[in-house]
Amino acid sequence: FPDTPPPGTSWNFTAVKTGPWHEPCTWKLDPCAGTPLPLSTSNVRIPSGFTVTIQDTAATASFVRVEGTLKHWIHSNTQLTVETLYVAPGATFSIGDVNNPVKTGFKAQVVFTGSGTINSAWDPQALSRGLVADGNVLLFGIRKKAWLTLAGEAAAGSTSLSLSGPTIDSNPQPPAAYEAWIPGDEIVVAGTYFQRIYGSTATSSRDDKRTLSTVSASTVTLTSGLSYEHRRATAADSAQKIHVVNLTRNVVFRSLNASQTSSRAHIMLRRLPPNAAGTVDIRHVAFVGLGRTDKRVPLDDFTVTTTATDYSINPSVTTINNRRGRYSLHIHQRLDLAQALPAAADKVWDSVVVDAIGWGFVNHSSWVDFQRNVVYDFNGAAFVTEAGNELGNFNENIAIRGRGNGEFRPIRIVFGNTQRRQPLADFAFSGDGFWFQGPAIRATNNVASGCDGAGMIWFTTGAPDVETSVVVGSNRHNQYSYFPRHWVPPVYGSFTGLLPRYWNHGVSNERLIISDLPILEMNGFDSYGNLVGFRLRFVNQWNTDWYTEDPYNYDNDITSVCGGNIDCATRRRQSITNLRLWNDEQAFSVRYATKTDWNNVKAVNRLAYSDPKASPDLYVGHAGAEINFQMQDTTFANITIDGYPVPGWIQDNSTAVRSLTCFQPQCPTTVWTGNYANYLNYANKDTWARSLDSQCLAPTSPWHPTVTSTSATLQWTPGANNSRWLVRYRVFGKDSWTPVAATNPVTISNLTSLTTYEFQVLAGCTTGGSEALSVWSTTDTFTTN
Repeated sequence: FPDTPPPGTSWNFTAVKTGPWHEPCTWKLDPCAGTPLPLSTSNVRIPSGFTVTIQDTAATASFVRVEGTLKHWIHSNTQLTVETLYVAPGATFSIGDVNNPVKTGFKAQVVFTGSGTINSAWDPQALSRGLVADGNVLLFGIRKKAWLTLAGEAAAGSTSLSLSGPTIDSNPQPPAAYEAWIPGDEIVVAGTYFQRIYGSTATSSRDDKRTLSTVSASTVTLTSGLSYEHRRATAADSAQKIHVVNLTRNVVFRSLNASQTSSRAHIMLRRLPPNAAGTVDIRHVAFVGLGRTDKRVPLDDFTVTTTATDYSINPSVTTINNRRGRYSLHIHQRLDLAQALPAAADKVWDSVVVDAIGWGFVNHSSWVDFQRNVVYDFNGAAFVTEAGNELGNFNENIAIRGRGNGEFRPIRIVFGNTQRRQPLADFAFSGDGFWFQGPAIRATNNVASGCDGAGMIWFTTGAPDVETSVVVGSNRHNQYSYFPRHWVPPVYGSFTGLLPRYWNHGVSNERLIISDLPILEMNGFDSYGNLVGFRLRFVNQWNTDWYTEDPYNYDNDITSVCGGNIDCATRRRQSITNLRLWNDEQAFSVRYATKTDWNNVKAVNRLAYSDPKASPDLYVGHAGAEINFQMQDTTFANITIDGYPVPGWIQDNSTAVRSLTCFQPQCPTTVWTGNYANYLNYANKDTWARSLDSQCLAPTSPWHPTVTSTSATLQWTPGANNSRWLVRYRVFGKDSWTPVAATNPVTISNLTSLTTYEFQVLAGCTTGGSEALSVWSTTDTFTTN
């Protein structure tokens, strides 16, 4: 980062002693009476050995360089208005400490100014306009629960919410209890519905953002009623939690002009070699309207040549409009890959990102503990590991309203996409809740809702380093990131059962292929109202399709560890456990993954999508599970898939690749157990596919011969070859259907009086095998007495 102020300017103010920002004597030795204070155009320097404290809301500057300590007073409202704040190696920027956060009733703010083009002569990397720190960053707001869940469901129009527990913690975690939510707090009730809405600014999320009016124990009232209904897929299933997040914090970092992309600030906390990384500890802080990297449009900071012998970057781009790496909160390359792991991880706890046009919380080649954080209203992705060699935890974090770039991508991400070229390493732009580029992290009990991409995706290939090129043979191209071999014992325990390949452009065999390592831990995930609930892609698998795709041809750089076969490596098994996926257009997707044990996965859908029999191109996207032929050595146990037009779709392949994956009754032992059929056993269990037999015709003329105040008898004319039927019904205009295995006629009970309902009928047939199903019938309505 520049050591000096911008050209043509100077250090207007340099602290001469420890003292408050608003005291003239902090900036000039006696006599200091009448000394002016820094202005919005001032360049301010705080030398080593001095501490300057902001005690009011009037502190302002253009550029602040901290070499000593800058901090906020915790007993009053404080604000620093600044374009760029830089914390040098060994320096500290702090707001409170772990035992003394900013006190109740007060707010500490940093407001980032700036507009127009950044001075490239002074800052060619455009790092300024925001907070960049190579030292210590210690931020502590008042302790507040990041989220709770509804005690049940909530109807549209509701102004009162019953929560699953008190907003204040009766069993405090050290060092003190959480304080209660209070009137005026902004909350969001997560959406439980997904239906594609196209448009650059549209969102498919049906969340409700509201302000609290009153708070009493576990009940809160809102200043206005909910716009949407927030219903479970199965009303009686209490495991389907509906989350309510609190966005209000009393430590806030925000952009003054967030509506202008170029005026948005970013936060980058990094390590400047060879200096020590310092400490990052952030708790109960809000980051609002930050991040300049815009995931709605392609990156343009590097171009890539793709001739036969030259796969190099061209950094001499004349105009850069969308540069990578300028995110809301970016923990950037704070690990030295050549060194041993530090004593502890950085901490980001109970904090919030709101309004991110790119990524929210980002771990880039660092070790970070993300606990109970919230990202609301984002493009790109909410929580990201960027290079693949990241370490740390993601525990109880929530992502809500992932708008993406207006596209919906249930399968293909980057290949063959001229506008999103993988040589640019331009990924995670579809509105994904969690995007993990590497396996060596622990993800437990996280939540995603209302994402136009995947609720969570593990895509553990690593990423190209577009800023560094390497010569291999006669070819020159940019490197892939790697996982240090000497980290494997402290992270994975030992090398036992683990012999990964390595990049031959590295040092000896130290640079391991990231995708050869197993996921460290994936346990517990709630994903509802998303395009895809959970995705596993290029994980624990040889990935030659990925590394040999033009323009890379990286198979020439991979050193085999099992003889001559470049694909061969010795890998450990990995586990995917405890997924609760409901009302996602597609529950889960598995592509190019091996040695995986899935256990306790429940995927339930009660929303209507286009029928795949009528629209075969939607066959894959509307399956409960979508699996390609490159999935091997995988087991499934305790799986429920219910309510999808197709329960599961497995890509056929002439080779016997799938023979290594066990589905009953293909395997000698039962590894697939539970209720895995669609709509109460309406689909074939064994082939896990659905016949498109044109002889299975839908029922016609649905009608209702008898209606009472609480029941209705429904009837229809059977179609050709019908042998069984399923009825689904719902209150007219509502989101979720209720399915009932039916005779003809059938009586539906426990209805509400004076209410209009709609229903449809699906048939199973004797022709085309036991899996043959019709399309849904036309819709009929009735109104109870």
